Amino acid sequence: MKKNIALFLSFIGSMGFAQISTNWLTTGNSATTTSYFGTNNAFPINFRTNNVLRASLSATGVFKINNLAGTGNRLLQTDASGNLIFLANGSVNQVLYGNGMWGSLPASRLSASCYSLAPFWTIGGDNFNSTSGAPEASLGTCNNFDFIIKSNNTNRVWFKTDGTIAFGTAAPSNSGGKEYKFKDGAIRLSGTNSFGGPMIVFDGGLNPYGDWGIEYSKGTFPKSGLNFWNCKSSA
Repeated sequence: MKKNIALFLSFIGSMGFAQISTNWLTTGNSATTTSYFGTNNAFPINFRTNNVLRASLSATGVFKINNLAGTGNRLLQTDASGNLIFLANGSVNQVLYGNGMWGSLPASRLSASCYSLAPFWTIGGDNFNSTSGAPEASLGTCNNFDFIIKSNNTNRVWFKTDGTIAFGTAAPSNSGGKEYKFKDGAIRLSGTNSFGGPMIVFDGGLNPYGDWGIEYSKGTFPKSGLNFWNCKSSA
């Protein structure tokens, strides 16, 4: 008799527990702050459609989507309908653009520089050393094209392929040799050095200080003006 009573109470208790538990309904539930969908032990949650396993959330939190399995390491993307799909691999010569499409690899310093692996110049300046990929800290072109410096999107200085440096003009050399051209501006010299005021020195190699010079003198002589001077050879 006592045994039958114990079994009956056990049955009633299990029924009471079942009544306390709430099932997730296909029409939705009114959840509370303590509601959750999941397992209380080390078993995964499996998701099926048409009675076929489609995805699973493991006991350690790894989410697996079955139709993406076996595709190798890929990137995921969403299409216009919001579907989560894998991104097809590009080729070794392609990069992924911002629109989610693969495209040709842009020209890089590996193919566009004078020296393989030469680094780019940065706006704030660079520290140069012998291991930087180039034997010298140079800036310019590697082929038969002018090197142009511009400001405010306007060309200002041209380093011509014949060695001419032109300010304000793209005109090549008139003499066939290197020239220094100036157009639409003034050449302004100011300041002094240990030998005098602003000057232009003509150096023919006869004297370490130059052979001839034109110096602007102010206050050194009775009247300010240009001083033409000549250094005789010390030989």
